[in-house]
Formats: sequence, structure tokens, C-alpha cells
Amino acid sequence: MGYEGEGHMAGSGCADIDECALPTTNCGANTVCTNTVGGYTCQCAVGFTGNPGACACDGVNAALVATATASSTSTFESYSPTYVNDGDESTLQTSATWCNDWPVTFPQWVQLDFPTERVIGRVEMFTSQDYAIMAYDIAAWDGNQWDLLASVTSNSSLHNTLTFNPVRTSKLRLIANSGSQKQAGYARVNELEAYCQ
Repeated sequence: MGYEGEGHMAGSGCADIDECALPTTNCGANTVCTNTVGGYTCQCAVGFTGNPGACACDGVNAALVATATASSTSTFESYSPTYVNDGDESTLQTSATWCNDWPVTFPQWVQLDFPTERVIGRVEMFTSQDYAIMAYDIAAWDGNQWDLLASVTSNSSLHNTLTFNPVRTSKLRLIANSGSQKQAGYARVNELEAYCQ
């Protein structure tokens, strides 16, 4: 195992086998297989820790290393999508949040782009006091399209915990389908966190 060819025949030599490409190689769930000369290694994927035979969620908020962008941003005060992953879980209504521009039509979105693919199975969403987003979706990019992970309607909570079957993705998007009861044209997101479980 590890090589193929007729090493004893002149000019043929031995060639390394990429064990990671073989269906019989199984590193386990949430692992990465790396081919080496004559063998392979397994290690836990980004966002997981432990023995490659039993990788567990590391509990780290993947959003902290993501780049945040948005479909539009209010030009009033200093609203910015960069506030949605700054680590501040405050639900106070300030301009240190993301808020869509106006007048625009819904849906509007704010997005997290991860530097490498991550496994995401839980999202924590924090919105602004007195301005809770009434309806929104959470979607993940699968390389070709946005896949819906969770939908929230008739919301009045400032903090929502959303769990779903874990997905491997490079991008996560909150799609605001409406604003708040107080200001129907504006959706505010104070913080958006993403965890493997």
C-alpha cells in the first residue's frame, strides 16, 4: 500500500498512490485527508478539534474571521456590515450595527465570507432593541446556489438561536425579508455568529 508499479523492472519505478482519492480511505467525519509520499494523514477540519477518529466542534465563533458584506447599507450615521461580526452581542439600538439603505425593496442581505470552508450548524442572531427584524432567512452557499437553512417569521425577539443540519460552506447569508414593526423599511443586525454545532 502507498505505491504502485513494478519497482524491480528497469525504467518503470514506483509511483505514489493518492490514498485520499480512494473510496476505501476513511478519515472520519469532519476531517481532512492529506496525501503523503507512501501514505496519508488525517486531521480535524477547521472548526473541529480532537482525535481525527472523533473530531468535535471547537465551539469557536467562525464569524470572527469572516469578511462581512451587504446588499446595501444605510448612509445615515455610521452603519456598516463590519459590525455584524465584531464580537459585540449588545442589542442596544446604535449606529454600530448593520442597517439596509432606504428606500430599497426587500429582501436585503448581510453576508459572511469565510477564509476557508467551515462546517456550520448553529447561528446566533442579535438585532436592535425596539427594532427586531420581523422576518428573515439564513442561507449557505453550496458552490452553485444559496441553500435555505432556517426561516424566521413573526419575530419580536432580540436574540435568536437557530440550529440546523450542519453544512460545509464558504459563505453564510442572513436575508432580511422585512424590517421591524417600528420601522418596516429597515432591517438591523447587531451581531451574527456562526458555530459548527
